[in-house]
Amino acid sequence: MKIIPEFPEFAAVSASMYKELYPFLNNLPDGVSEFTFLNLYLHRSKYNYEISRLSESTFVVNGRDKKGGFFFIMGGLPEKEHVCSLLKTYGRWKNIGQTHYDACFNCMTEMGYTLQEDRDNEDYLYTRESLASLAGKALHKKRNLANGFENTYTWEIQPLTEQNAADAGFVLDAWVASRGEPADYDQCANALEVIAVTNLEGWIVYVDGTPAAWALGEYIAGGKMFLVHFEKAVDSYRGVYQFINRATARALPDTVEFINREQDLGDEGLRQAKMTYRPSGFVKKYFIMNTEAAG
Repeated sequence: MKIIPEFPEFAAVSASMYKELYPFLNNLPDGVSEFTFLNLYLHRSKYNYEISRLSESTFVVNGRDKKGGFFFIMGGLPEKEHVCSLLKTYGRWKNIGQTHYDACFNCMTEMGYTLQEDRDNEDYLYTRESLASLAGKALHKKRNLANGFENTYTWEIQPLTEQNAADAGFVLDAWVASRGEPADYDQCANALEVIAVTNLEGWIVYVDGTPAAWALGEYIAGGKMFLVHFEKAVDSYRGVYQFINRATARALPDTVEFINREQDLGDEGLRQAKMTYRPSGFVKKYFIMNTEAAG
């Protein structure tokens, strides 16, 4: 039974939609980080996500952020009349991946719309090999920090599962306490709660038996890419972030070519941090604005 209604009807994103959307979304080719069930589900309240079915192979999601209403298309290219209706209602088509950009550029341009690159929301891509080895002069500081953690502490790493999710929660609470802000606390906590019933995969690091760091993500783009949703650590352990970053890459199978570490959202500090790992490229994203939209 299909739970997601047909356009123009929408329904709030819910856990009951998991089987209907996965693995369809995880096999989409571009590797857009927003296009996974987990990202939709974990951010459903933040963006007030609602979803509708345009066809058997195309879904549309609408929501709201600081810039106002928006929608994005997952799967096949929508009909022109659907795009016009959605732009009129929500005003902004965001998260347009390279496949849709190439397919609809001429048509949308002819209709008077301009497709603009969305650098703040483009996902950072790294080769699995580069993060697993941290080889070369450009990454020597990262390598030294990861090696320093490895040589300084008595540590062990285990798969992150339902059985030790509470230990990851301990790390999350320590992380929030040290930074004095909630950040993505709710999304992290929610992800740890649903590990057992989703496709999430992760690892947790212990130092002298005490939980010190964890990372959680999922395979996308047909398994050629691993999307890191969350990476948290107790800040007092020197080199712990570089260590868990490298440990995650080393734990992945050779079939994974790239690691997607999501976007920087225009945060200059986060952008600088992501760039220091020397990305091999980006998951390009574009958007279209309709300044005459009702929303």
